[in-house]
Amino acid sequence: MRGAHGVYWAWEARGAALASQTSQEQFREFFRRLRMAENCLDEVVERDPTDATAWSFLVTSGMGRQVDRAEVERRFAGAIRQHPWHQRAHTAMLQYLCRKWYGSHEEMFAFARQAAARSPAGSPLAALVADAHIEYWLDLPSGDDAKYMSQPEVVAELNAAANHSVRHPAFQRRPGWPAVHNTFAFAFACAGAWREAAEQFDIIGDQLTEWPWRYFRNEGVAAFLELREDAYRNRSR
Repeated sequence: MRGAHGVYWAWEARGAALASQTSQEQFREFFRRLRMAENCLDEVVERDPTDATAWSFLVTSGMGRQVDRAEVERRFAGAIRQHPWHQRAHTAMLQYLCRKWYGSHEEMFAFARQAAARSPAGSPLAALVADAHIEYWLDLPSGDDAKYMSQPEVVAELNAAANHSVRHPAFQRRPGWPAVHNTFAFAFACAGAWREAAEQFDIIGDQLTEWPWRYFRNEGVAAFLELREDAYRNRSR
């Protein structure tokens, strides 16, 4: 618990700004907190190598501490060795493979699509495909981002991912389930697929999550409310 909290605590110190807009003092505190977190998490996996959650947080801390690819892959392997479909481990690895961190768009999409294809029906891992499209959307200039998301092939892939996960009869509302629906709601809304977005908003109700709504003009709750209103107003189109 202390190690997991330490990872979130470290990112609070760093903030959400770009590296060029982050002070040296923030970075020093970021790395100090990450070291503390890793000391705790290392102790956990040494005592119990089967603790997939600790391994998954070590993927995130490794991303922050700039460890090399081989080490991050070792940590990811530690998680999925016990739980092949561990959602948090896959989400953390996808972030590591984003171009804004240490990968590329190609690596990110390949990882997301492969994980989705291999996952059992009803698995939330298919949402990684939506995550990847959102990350790509985020990297595009204003105007190009909406054009990209609204492409028929992108909307089709989002629908296929939803069919394999949240729409599948085998999907179960385990702890943390709103996050998957929030991801699809955001992706469909950004694509202008209002009927599909409204379907997800109906399920979410008031169970919104911080991510990915803060990506929309950094507005969080306001973005959720705005896009939900747009979806409901246009759902019959």
